[in-house]
Amino acid sequence: MAHELNNPLSGVLGFSQLLMARHGEGPMARELDRIHESALRCQKIVKNLLSFSRVHKPEKRYLGLNGLVEKTVEVRRYQLEVNNIEVVKDLEPGLPKTMLDYHQIQQVLVNLLNNAQQAVQAARRDAGRLHVRTWSEDDVVMFQLTDNGEGMDSDTLERVFDPFFTTKDQGQGTGLGLSVSYGIIKEHGGKIYAQSRPGEGSTFLIEFPIYREAEADDSTQPSATLDLAASQGAGRRVLVVDDEPTILDLFVDILESAGYRVDTANNGVEAAQKVARNSYDVVVSDVRMPQMSGIQLYDEILAARPHLAERMVFVTGDLIDPDTKSFVERIGAKTIAKPLEIQQVLSSIEEVLEATPA
Repeated sequence: MAHELNNPLSGVLGFSQLLMARHGEGPMARELDRIHESALRCQKIVKNLLSFSRVHKPEKRYLGLNGLVEKTVEVRRYQLEVNNIEVVKDLEPGLPKTMLDYHQIQQVLVNLLNNAQQAVQAARRDAGRLHVRTWSEDDVVMFQLTDNGEGMDSDTLERVFDPFFTTKDQGQGTGLGLSVSYGIIKEHGGKIYAQSRPGEGSTFLIEFPIYREAEADDSTQPSATLDLAASQGAGRRVLVVDDEPTILDLFVDILESAGYRVDTANNGVEAAQKVARNSYDVVVSDVRMPQMSGIQLYDEILAARPHLAERMVFVTGDLIDPDTKSFVERIGAKTIAKPLEIQQVLSSIEEVLEATPA
């Protein structure tokens, strides 16, 4: 379902950016900005859902914990808000990186957030509150989650990480969540603790060892400001291939505004026919299409026009898919992620043109 949202979301995000670029100072500026901000929120949710729902092999890499925390809270934000639970974030800037498996640690954080939400609801508070904090001390990075829920007695606290132990009603939990989390954190060389008193809420703390070779790299939201004149196509010809009419229309609008001449095809078969008859500077193709996929189209163009194959840019809503990821890495392809963002479209095409001169 998340994949199916990417195409219509590309239309909302892309066309709102175009309108902002053209009418950003006009009477509709505020409304356009709200549309764009809402689309960006949807984009985050879709990306997080795709990432969280995928089964992954364990893979540790240098990560900034703050970025992971931000994305995980975003996954749960709606459920917390509708249950009148406020999330207060206190994330230390420039937090040192550590070696993490993104998806395993996200699983741990989601489980802690779920448990905190349920504890707050069980306490029947008028206003629930979760306090999420990160900081560093000595050789560790710390994560802390505090809730104002019902809390735990000493017996429960003593057994909280035991397998199959649960205080939930039958059918509402297996009792494996915290024990699995404990195992994941231990395997990362870290520690997880719980502190609680009945009626006073609970606090869970996780510590991860610091790897000082790398500095934290927490992503920031890109600016909505767009200057179409900054990327001039100079009349160069681009073939865009996608089975979604909205995506084709958006590409035409973006690229023609930037000075490119644009041709379109609805599928790989039609695109291959056009490549055989015409000369193009760049081909932008969706990866997944009926009749002939973008991967199959690449093979066709590689056999007929190897130089043009080097100038292919691939559009995908799922770089997590192992087949797509393997293909992109194998040929070193430039990619554009769905939902589309105009600056990424323009810069990707520019980079391909610069990397492979005519």
